[in-house]
Amino acid sequence: MWFNSVDFLWFILLVLPIYYALGAIRVGRSMPRVLFLLASSYFFYMYWNPFFIILIVASTLLDYFCGLGFLKWPREKHKWLVTLSMCGNIGILAFFKYGRFFYQNAQALGLALGWELPAYPEGAAWDFDLPVGISFYTFQTMSYTIDLYRGKTKVETNFWRFALFVSYFPQLVAGPIERARHLLGEIKHGVERARPVDTMGAVQQITFGLFKKVALADSIGMLINPIFANPEQYSGGQILTASIFFSFQIYGDFSGYSDIAIGVAKLFGIRISTNFFFPYFATNITGFWRTWHISLSSWLREYLYIPLGGNRKGKSRTYANLLTTMLLGGLWHGASWNFVLWGFLHGIYLAIHRVIGIFRPKEARARRGPVAIVVAGLFTFFLVTLTWIPFRCTAFADTVTCLSRIFTWAPVSAEAAAIDSGQLAVCWLLVGLVVLFDAFYKCEFSYWQDKSWVAYVKSLLAPTFVMLTVIFGATEAQQFIYFQF
Repeated sequence: MWFNSVDFLWFILLVLPIYYALGAIRVGRSMPRVLFLLASSYFFYMYWNPFFIILIVASTLLDYFCGLGFLKWPREKHKWLVTLSMCGNIGILAFFKYGRFFYQNAQALGLALGWELPAYPEGAAWDFDLPVGISFYTFQTMSYTIDLYRGKTKVETNFWRFALFVSYFPQLVAGPIERARHLLGEIKHGVERARPVDTMGAVQQITFGLFKKVALADSIGMLINPIFANPEQYSGGQILTASIFFSFQIYGDFSGYSDIAIGVAKLFGIRISTNFFFPYFATNITGFWRTWHISLSSWLREYLYIPLGGNRKGKSRTYANLLTTMLLGGLWHGASWNFVLWGFLHGIYLAIHRVIGIFRPKEARARRGPVAIVVAGLFTFFLVTLTWIPFRCTAFADTVTCLSRIFTWAPVSAEAAAIDSGQLAVCWLLVGLVVLFDAFYKCEFSYWQDKSWVAYVKSLLAPTFVMLTVIFGATEAQQFIYFQF
C-alpha cells in the first residue's frame, strides 16, 4: 500500500474518522485508539505480505520482554539482555536481507581457494523476498534496549503501547527511525491525551511530499531508467546528467516519503522526527550527513561511531571509525558491493573533510563570501552525485561502466535511444521548482519567522502543490526507492 496510491487514500479516509470517534472512550490503562492504531498498522503492513507480520511481532515480543528484564534482573546482568536483543534483531535482519549475499560471496571465495560449495538454492522454501521495511524497524526496536542499558529511556510496561511504537504505520516501512524516548512519549501525549492537531500544516506537508514523489521523482525515473539500464550506450555527459537527475530523484522520493509520513502522523496527533533538512544546500560532506536521512545518520553516530571510539582515540582511529561506520551504513542499505562502495566513498569523503578541518580554522570558514559558499555547495553536490552512481546501478559492472564513461567523457553509442527533449525540459523545471520551494522553507525557518506575509504565502502552497502534481505527475505510480531497504 504505497502512499501515492488510491488504496492508501481510502485507508486514511477510513482510519481517521474511526480513530477520532474512539477518542472519548477509555478502557483500563490503554485508550482504544492505541489498539485501533496498532491494528491499523498491522493491516497496513500485511497488505504487502501477511506472513511478514510474524517478524514484526517477533521483534516486538523480543524487545518488550528484554525491557521487562531490566526491571527484574540485577544490573550486572543487563548486558545479557542487550546482547539477546541485538543477536535476535540482527539475526533476523541478516537471515532475510544478507543470507543470499553472504552465501554467494562465500561460494566465490571458495572457488578462488579451490573449494566448491553447492550453488545457492534459488526458490527454496526459506528463500524469501526481502520483507518491506525490515532494516528500519529492527534498528528502531533494537535501539530501545540499548537506550535502556545506557539509562537514556525508561522501561515501557504497557505491551500495546510498545507494539505501536515498533509498528506505527506512517514511518514503519521507510522511517524516520525513531527512538523510544521520543515516539513512546508522542504516543502517550498525542494519542492517549489527544493533543491538538495542526491539520493545515499536516495537509501542506503531505501535498509537498506527494509533489516531490509523484511529479519530481517519478518523472525523473521515467527519463533516466533507460540510461542506467544500458549505460554502455550513452555518452559520459548523458550519464553525468542522469546521475545529477538521480540525485534529485532520490531526494524527491525519500524526502517526499518522509514529508508524507510526518504529515500523516500529524493527523493522528503524533510528531515524528525530521528526516531531511535541505541537504543539497550543504557546503561540505559533514554538513550533508547532518541534513540527509538524519534518523539513520544520527543512529549510526550514536550506536556505532561513538561506541567504536568516535574521535576520542587519536586521528588514525577516528578515520578508521568513520570508514567502518559508513561501510556498515552502506551495507545497511542493501546486500550488494555497490552499497559497500557507496559507504566506502562517503567514509573517505568524511575522513578527508576532517583532515582539511584540522588545517583550516573556524575563523577562515566564517569569513567565506557568497561566491565561495556557492562553489563549496556545488562541489559537495558533485561529490555526492558521484556516490549516487553505485547506489543507483543494479550491478557492480554497471557502476564501473558509468564512472569510466564519465571520467573519459566517452561518446554516445549508435544504439542509444534518443532522449526526449521535452521530457528533459520538464524534469529540469521540476528540479528548479523543488529547489525554489526548499529555498523558501529554508529562509522561512532561518530568517523570515516573524514576517507576516509568510503565513499568507504558506496558505497558498498546498493548493499549488496539488495543482503542480496534477499537471506534472507521472502517469504510472512507482514504488518508493527506500521500500527495498
